[in-house]
Amino acid sequence: REIINDPQHPYTQGLINALPQMATPGEKLNQIRGSMPSLSNLPSGCAFHPRCDFINRADGQPRPACTQQVPDFVESGNCRVAC
Repeated sequence: REIINDPQHPYTQGLINALPQMATPGEKLNQIRGSMPSLSNLPSGCAFHPRCDFINRADGQPRPACTQQVPDFVESGNCRVAC
C-alpha cells in the first residue's frame, strides 16, 4: 500500500499518475515523457534519468548522482529509495 499511497521514485509517481480516474471519464491520461531506453544500451547512472522530471537541481543543471552513477538507496519507511 505504501508504494501506491506515497510513491517515492519519479518513475513510480509517473505510473501512479497515469492511472485513469473513474471520477473524470474522458479526461486525457497523464504520460511519462520520452521513450523507454534499450535494455542493451541503458543510459549511465539511473536508467530513468533521461525521462525524469526531478533530474535537475535548483540551478537547472542535472544531478551528477543520477546521470553519472547509479544513485545509492536510502531507507524510507518500509522501502528503499534512491530519489
